[in-house]
Amino acid sequence: MFLANWNSGAYVLFSVIALLIIAGLGVLLYIKVKKEKHNYRNEVAGLVEGVLKRNEIISSINSYISKLPSDMFFSLILIDYDKMTEIQNAFGEGNGKKVLNESIKNIRSVLPNRTLIGRISDDRFLILVKEDYDKNEVLKCANKICEAASVDIKIYSDTIINPTVSVGVAFYPNHGRNLKQLMKSLDLAVFNSKNSGGNNVTIYSDECDKNDTENLQLYYEIKQAIKEHQFCLYYQPIINISEKNIYGFEALLRWKHPTLGILYPGSFI
Repeated sequence: MFLANWNSGAYVLFSVIALLIIAGLGVLLYIKVKKEKHNYRNEVAGLVEGVLKRNEIISSINSYISKLPSDMFFSLILIDYDKMTEIQNAFGEGNGKKVLNESIKNIRSVLPNRTLIGRISDDRFLILVKEDYDKNEVLKCANKICEAASVDIKIYSDTIINPTVSVGVAFYPNHGRNLKQLMKSLDLAVFNSKNSGGNNVTIYSDECDKNDTENLQLYYEIKQAIKEHQFCLYYQPIINISEKNIYGFEALLRWKHPTLGILYPGSFI
């Protein structure tokens, strides 16, 4: 009798465990499928006509480096839009996408033959200019990109947008022998372009390294912080001592940094 009850209880226990395992696997599968659909929708929404995806341009550049003879050089051009986030915030994501697409179409029209362009983040694009073009030609191309990017774009019948870009140029192997080193050089060059007011071209040089690398990192963190709404306002009351009442508030900007906690304006402005 005891053995029969034990067997019956064990059977029920094992059945419950099996059901829990199956249910858990089902939930994991559901989450995976949902995540894949979400990533796919984001990827499709982020596509720009005639532009490679991030993994495609990176793979193409790495493959090109691996096959390039040691005595050859090529160029990379990094495009970073100066105010695309502001355009999207002011006129909506749909109009922001329209401006970006039209601007990139204008840029593609001035690119030399056999160049590749890929989108590496929301408003940053990387261009591979192969060894067919010397450094002077690449510089001319970079300046044409600046001009093409800033062509006026109409979004409403009476609203004209003038997007601008900061452009960085780096040469292989002078400014890096792999993509990681080249991207660091490009980031510093673009940072210098933005420090100069944007809408211009900077070729990487040792002078770029004199800028504080922490400021460069902070710049990209701030761009991400704006998108993720990490900035907030704290309101400090202004009190009239004689009348003993509150007659106003002072608005104080704070950054809810994901790893550093609450930051005051003095640390990021």
